[in-house]
Amino acid sequence: AEVPYKAMPYFLPPLPSGPMTGFAGLRELESRFGLPTLEAHLASYHNAADANEVMERAKPHWLLFCATSHFRIAAILQGVYARSKAGQASSANASAVGALATTCADIAWSIAQQHDRQQQ
Repeated sequence: AEVPYKAMPYFLPPLPSGPMTGFAGLRELESRFGLPTLEAHLASYHNAADANEVMERAKPHWLLFCATSHFRIAAILQGVYARSKAGQASSANASAVGALATTCADIAWSIAQQHDRQQQ
């Protein structure tokens, strides 16, 4: 679960402001921003984990794990948003954070559909 969670910024769009942002669609991640591409990030983790059998069996379901991580965050963000509307927010930017719930859910659904197409 940690690898898809760490990969979330690769699926989130860059937002001009707000509490969360990503770098999906940004070009030249390594040369311009000093960030590894998603492929390089995954390869690094794979090498560090010594590419065991469990990782190999999980590879075909990578997108499903990513979708699950995004749905999880969307649910958390929806809770933050609900608490902000109820006047029980724990931070000043709770409403802005919560407003990202739909974006995360939409991304999760798109990733789940990609996984479904790959499995057919």
